[in-house]
Amino acid sequence: MATIFIKDDLRASVEAASGGKTTVLYTAKGQPSYMNVVPKFMLEDVADSVGTLGTGVHPAFIVNGIEKSEFFYGAYQGIIKNGELLSLPNVNPSRSSNFDTFSNTARAAGAGWHVGTNAEWAALLLWCHKNGFTPRGNSNYGRSSDATFETGRRIDGGAPGVTSGDPAILTGSGPASWRHDNTANGISDLVGNIWEWQTGMRLMDGEIQIIPNNDAVTADLSAASAAWKAIRLSDGALVDPGTAGTAKFDSPTATTTGNGGTPILSASI
Repeated sequence: MATIFIKDDLRASVEAASGGKTTVLYTAKGQPSYMNVVPKFMLEDVADSVGTLGTGVHPAFIVNGIEKSEFFYGAYQGIIKNGELLSLPNVNPSRSSNFDTFSNTARAAGAGWHVGTNAEWAALLLWCHKNGFTPRGNSNYGRSSDATFETGRRIDGGAPGVTSGDPAILTGSGPASWRHDNTANGISDLVGNIWEWQTGMRLMDGEIQIIPNNDAVTADLSAASAAWKAIRLSDGALVDPGTAGTAKFDSPTATTTGNGGTPILSASI
């Protein structure tokens, strides 16, 4: 678990300013990281018009068979500092590194720290959809492509919309509509700005593979890890990769044919 020190001035001020939505957790090296608290919710709570999702606790709140009351998600896109991946406001987010670099620096922050997972990402976006708000972000050189008057502070100091230079923005420098709940205390920059890594789902030669629930938090994420499972289309069961009849996208390999659009009859995750 992340280390929560006795409430210091920074943590106390952040929690007070955000009404408890955001807190500060400390890494193994004692570095602060700004995190949003995401309370547990049920699948039926976020189904709405997206269709039937099943019932029970959303998988993002189940890690290695243990149900969690909440998870913490970085309020800002990450920056690698002193060998740890942190969530900090108004900084140039780290980029142009491979997955292993980000995963290793996240886990270096201590037990429970990890690169964001597909389960957590799905939970956040389902929550947004259910609550009737789709966040915008830096999708047009420092501004929103859908609302060009919405801008952030570009890394290079350039004007929003200018196509030259570095159009990424300082973390969290956009308006409230660039946060997941349309408030100044939500999770920022889920849309646009830089490419982001998520773990717990991958494609291997076109086959869709996942790590069940939110077990990607602690699982072996390597290519040959036994934690990865394929999804059998006939009943939604999780099976070994390469099993016949699993969900696939089209692949450049001659042996894989996509079956996108084929419904999974039931879900087991």
